[in-house]
Amino acid sequence: MKDSELMKTTRKSLSLTQSQMAEKMGLSLRGYQDKEYGKRPVTKQDEIILKILKKKQLEVDSAEKKPAKS
Repeated sequence: MKDSELMKTTRKSLSLTQSQMAEKMGLSLRGYQDKEYGKRPVTKQDEIILKILKKKQLEVDSAEKKPAKS
């Protein structure tokens, strides 16, 4: 999978718009779009941020599935 495809699949798996994902990554919308479309390289920092966002989402999903304690 290309880095640009990783950006898009991660964003979609988190159910975020490009604008929301750009904000979470600290990028302008145009900067994010350029990376997702393969016009700009995806940096190691971008990859780390994507991993963190995916991990946080997994933690949220896991917490939501646990039954409430009585």
